[in-house]
Amino acid sequence: MKSMKRLSIALSACALLSLGACSLRTETSEVETLEQICVESEAVVDGEATLNFDVGFAACMSSSCDSLQESSCEVELVDGALVVTGVAVIESQAGGACTDDCQTPEAGCSITVPEGTYVISGVEEDFEYTVGAAQDCGF
Repeated sequence: MKSMKRLSIALSACALLSLGACSLRTETSEVETLEQICVESEAVVDGEATLNFDVGFAACMSSSCDSLQESSCEVELVDGALVVTGVAVIESQAGGACTDDCQTPEAGCSITVPEGTYVISGVEEDFEYTVGAAQDCGF
């Protein structure tokens, strides 16, 4: 009977005080900085090519504490350049013991453009890509 009373008191204290030891708090963050952009072209049809982009965000997620809630990217043709942007929404457990493994959140997007050579921006250094060339990545 005494142990049940102690358990009841402990649970009541957790509920009233919202102690971190009783429940894990979560924090949500948005990451918009891209660490990597990779592009490849598909078949060119009537002078138009669909370019598929895979982006990696500048974030390091622990498999034991973090979860990717959502990720997306967008690419636009602006003044002859391909501008890639994106966002990753990460939920993290606060105050827990986390493993130090590092998973990079990713997203994919595409655009159809005329054949040609384009400057791709969205990472630290712009890079050039020619439609039909081998896959290329910028960091």
